[in-house]
Amino acid sequence: MTINLGILFSHKGNLVKKIIKDIKKQGLQIVPKVIISNNNSKKLIQFAKQSNIPAYYIKKDLSYDLKVSKILKSHQVDLIILLNYFCKVKKITLDIFKNKIINIHPALLPKYGGKGMYGINIQKAVIALKDEKTGVTAHIVTKEYDQGRILKQWTIKINKNDNVKSLSKKIHLLEQIACLELLQNLKSKKIKN
Repeated sequence: MTINLGILFSHKGNLVKKIIKDIKKQGLQIVPKVIISNNNSKKLIQFAKQSNIPAYYIKKDLSYDLKVSKILKSHQVDLIILLNYFCKVKKITLDIFKNKIINIHPALLPKYGGKGMYGINIQKAVIALKDEKTGVTAHIVTKEYDQGRILKQWTIKINKNDNVKSLSKKIHLLEQIACLELLQNLKSKKIKN
């Protein structure tokens, strides 16, 4: 059975491009049906068109959640994955896609979760607390930031000479591995969502 995938992102879109290429390369029965962003990334929109995937830029306003949920429904999405998505998923989308939204969080939860814990802020906190390891967490999205059931975590050691920039680069590479492995496991039903 094929999984119809919706992708939400806020950043540059490099992770989105990598995951779409990996899905095709691996021959997974996962079809990226739609990409939605609150970041007007012209490069990603062009990439989506070349890949025959509908892509939408939606400006954040009071009707943002309604617009996102309508687009996801219109493309008959079964599963939604958040890749560097810096917006809180709101009630309408959460209700329609209950337990079908997965976040790839660039840190180990629950320690580095919650409001404001995104992007470089996380790596600054990890370095400041002198942790010995960090990683990526895949979890179900709920109404509370980063509180949903953890599906899986991937960890890496932090070197003494790591700084925010070098650690961010390592986490970005780990996100790619984690996302592909998660999708493979979901498809093979090793992870139940």
